Amino acid sequence: EAVSLELYAESLCPGCRAFTTGQLYGTWLLLGDIMNVTLVPYGNAQEKHDGDKWVFTCQHGPNECLGNLLQACLIHYLPNNADHVPIIYCMEAAENPVSAASQCAALLAPTLNWQQVETCANGTLGNQLMHSNAQLTDALNPPHKYVPWIVFNGAHTEEIQNKAMEALLPMVCSAYKGELPAACGKLTHCLKRKCKLCVDA
Repeated sequence: EAVSLELYAESLCPGCRAFTTGQLYGTWLLLGDIMNVTLVPYGNAQEKHDGDKWVFTCQHGPNECLGNLLQACLIHYLPNNADHVPIIYCMEAAENPVSAASQCAALLAPTLNWQQVETCANGTLGNQLMHSNAQLTDALNPPHKYVPWIVFNGAHTEEIQNKAMEALLPMVCSAYKGELPAACGKLTHCLKRKCKLCVDA
């Protein structure tokens, strides 16, 4: 059975970007066959109901809300890890994740209709997707105190969080019960990188 990793994050949080680009993506490239990644873009955002829609306030401003929406819509239209993880990595590795989004998608998913993604992000579908992500985030047990917030095989502890932030690859290898891929034979800590957390104010 594949190892599961859920990442609760927000598009402009420096620590989320550092984890996605420094730990998650490299590990997923090597071990994607034995791990399932669930990305939940919302993070420390807040929502309130206004008429027939939800209004979101994001920790790093309106641009982060747009980034979260674009990512949620990308995941909706490209539900497989193989299709959306590289695009979200590309966004998070860019200087400006939001302005890079369309270029990342054009490069990595050339058949995707970007206009459809933008329509989603600016419309009812994106609003519903973000509300769903808000509910998933608010239902976390224990409740999240910061982002990135990592749930590994259904559990979150400080130890799990710290291990994942520092050396995710050996952690996935150790947790997998089946035949290990070749990458696990070279258990290296070359992916080590310290990440700053974005604390929920």
